[in-house]
Amino acid sequence: MMRKLFLFTSIVSVLFMAGCNVEDSSTKTTPTTVSTTTKTTTTSSTTASIEEPKTVQVSVSTDKNTYHSNEPIRISVDITCNDSIEGAALRIYGLKRGNFYFLNTKKSININAGGNEFLFQEKTPRCNSCSGLRAGTYSITAEVTYRGEDIGDGTAKIELRQ
Repeated sequence: MMRKLFLFTSIVSVLFMAGCNVEDSSTKTTPTTVSTTTKTTTTSSTTASIEEPKTVQVSVSTDKNTYHSNEPIRISVDITCNDSIEGAALRIYGLKRGNFYFLNTKKSININAGGNEFLFQEKTPRCNSCSGLRAGTYSITAEVTYRGEDIGDGTAKIELRQ
């Protein structure tokens, strides 16, 4: 019986020591573990950046209806827009013969919301018969582009005489 008691005590001791993992407290510190439970709620949503379309109205006018050789042309381009646009381009072209425009200029512009006026002064060709540009009715077009796309244009007609 004594042997059974010794064996029983030894087994309990070994199991106790294995379960407790007892170490010498003078050489090792036991880290403190803090258990934290965090509840996370995941919400899935998609946000699309939708840019309002720019509504642009362009009108072109000149200081008069009829011009002669080497005469100044004052061109007014009125642009009305529902929003401001920075970095647009305004191209004025007209007085076309074949594939060539005698009037062809382009510049960068900033458009404010509301009304905007841009003024240009150009000249008719020096000698209508020499240039091949005959007397007649010609168009002058203003074209507004933004990010490579045409967003508005307007045209005025003028009469060119020798």
